[in-house]
Amino acid sequence: MPQTAWSSDRTKWLRGSVLVLLALLLCAVAFRNPYYAGIVTITGIAAILTMSVNLSAYAGVLMFASGGLYGVGAYTYANLSLLGQSALVALLAAAAMSAVVGFVMIIASLRLRGIYFALSTLIGNLILSAIFLNLTWLTAGPRGMSNIPAPIFSVPGIGEIAFVGYLQTYLVLAVLAAWLYSSWWLLHTKVGIYLEAIRHDDTLSATLGIDILKYRLLAFLPSAGMMGLAGGLYAGYTSSITPDNFDIFLSFMILTFVNVGGRGTFAGPIIAAVVLSALVYVFQPVYMVRNLLYGLLLITVILISPDGIMGIVRRLQLWRRGYAQ
Repeated sequence: MPQTAWSSDRTKWLRGSVLVLLALLLCAVAFRNPYYAGIVTITGIAAILTMSVNLSAYAGVLMFASGGLYGVGAYTYANLSLLGQSALVALLAAAAMSAVVGFVMIIASLRLRGIYFALSTLIGNLILSAIFLNLTWLTAGPRGMSNIPAPIFSVPGIGEIAFVGYLQTYLVLAVLAAWLYSSWWLLHTKVGIYLEAIRHDDTLSATLGIDILKYRLLAFLPSAGMMGLAGGLYAGYTSSITPDNFDIFLSFMILTFVNVGGRGTFAGPIIAAVVLSALVYVFQPVYMVRNLLYGLLLITVILISPDGIMGIVRRLQLWRRGYAQ
């Protein structure tokens, strides 16, 4: 199977770290404490969003629209489930609708690069926030939507199972694990090699015959779809949503996780998402100033290690090898 620039040892380390991380999350749920189970659920959803933004970052696409696409999925699930559609249909529609909106967003920004593309996605997020707030017949406006049903799936031989409480936590973790594996698999195919080349130098990649738009879409569309799926899971978990849940601050928070962990690395952003999300909920006094803390953290990381936590890990590994020699 084609490999990216990662060595096989490092790939094993990354996979192992993600598996350990998921095991710790499962242990937290095993405590059978609803409060901690809720933290695990929200943290798992944040990790899905973070991996989605990080996959786009592999293609050199800086995303500021994760909050908006997340909201598209949440409102799609809420409307369809309240109309009586099954949870499977509602969740799939949430992913599909977010992917369609993401496709329109990237096509509209086709000629833009770098910070200009990022600003275009920021504008897209602001437009979606305005739609959530003002399109009252679809979103109920500032009042928000309530009484959203939790996912209910029909299992052959068992019947209908309502994924509420701990079952919903395990559902989120299962989706997260599947998304992490799918992303890892994609990045270790030919697509991953091309995405890494595009991220480092898209002009040279185009000169070598790599279709920039095609491979960026291959990274961006699944990412946008998973943001929508995460939104559907969130709506089903909380049973009520408002436009404030999907504002630009959420997009900034997710981008902070990606940059603190190390944009364009696999394990770093996931670790950052899990640790930072959980800390905010565990230490409730800092919840109200979380955006300020995320901003200060992002500035600190940019000044100390622009390539995030994984950059520090790489430098420590190089230092240890040099010291050992």
